[in-house]
Amino acid sequence: MLRRITSLAALAALLAVGLPAPSSGAVVAYRTTSARIVICEPQGFESTVLFSDPNVGNVRLATTTPVVVQTGNLPRSGPGIPVSVLTGATGDVGPAAEQGYRFRAFDQNGVTVAPRPNPDNCYYYSYHASIPFADAAHAAGIVTVTTDARGVAVVGFTNPLAVTPVSVIVTGRSPYVGPGLPLNLISGGYSRTGFAVRALDQAGDPIAGQAIRLHYWATAQPATPNTRAGVATVALDSRGIGNISWPMFARGLAPVSVVLTGVAPGAGPDMPVNLVAYVWRSDGAAIRVLNQAGQPITGSVQIAFYATKAGVSPL
Repeated sequence: MLRRITSLAALAALLAVGLPAPSSGAVVAYRTTSARIVICEPQGFESTVLFSDPNVGNVRLATTTPVVVQTGNLPRSGPGIPVSVLTGATGDVGPAAEQGYRFRAFDQNGVTVAPRPNPDNCYYYSYHASIPFADAAHAAGIVTVTTDARGVAVVGFTNPLAVTPVSVIVTGRSPYVGPGLPLNLISGGYSRTGFAVRALDQAGDPIAGQAIRLHYWATAQPATPNTRAGVATVALDSRGIGNISWPMFARGLAPVSVVLTGVAPGAGPDMPVNLVAYVWRSDGAAIRVLNQAGQPITGSVQIAFYATKAGVSPL
């Protein structure tokens, strides 16, 4: 059984998947939904997440194909750090057609994460889900691109943004099995019309001359009442640990979701492609960064981030 929470404080009272619908019976479709999830029981090949908000219950986005970007949170150390994820099917994935998504998680060695049925071995992830759209300040989509010899491809937005985005978060979608999984991604080259992505597989090698499918979320807004976004330059210690800072959220509220994608360096032996955001605060997040070989990076890297304290946003 999948279980989920939205804060560590709620761990003692995990919410079971299949939360009841709002008592009014009305179905409200949202533009975005974000949350932290926890998995404490073995899920096998993949895990299933249902969209929900503690104030609403199960929620639905106004689309049949939600865009879902993700980042691992905990554990931050050990042999099974959940540093890479693949988004699988999105839509009506629940037993009663509840909306959500499926995903696969991999550790720093490119091995599937398989938690044991013990509360001490829970795995945490965060996601941001959206309808596919592009307005003046945001873009979200699911695209298939073909990489060049370096594993680089260009993604074009459906409609140009008003200005260059401050952050682009990317999660791989397919191939979903076999070699050449787009697990380790770098975003860069941001413009009003799109961005570039570099894709490495589970062995840390460039995915060269191949078609891959991706989910992306881009925003041109560095701050709103509920969100913070940007590309942070982060100084990492010998363990690959550092901090991303942003202007404090009102009333000291921590975000409900933090998602990350590496930006630079985009070449060489220490690309920031294996990431976890393990502590969230109203003014930032503590992160751990590993390279494509699963080793801690020391020194300075650039990381794109998107944090939100809103569980859902309306259309």
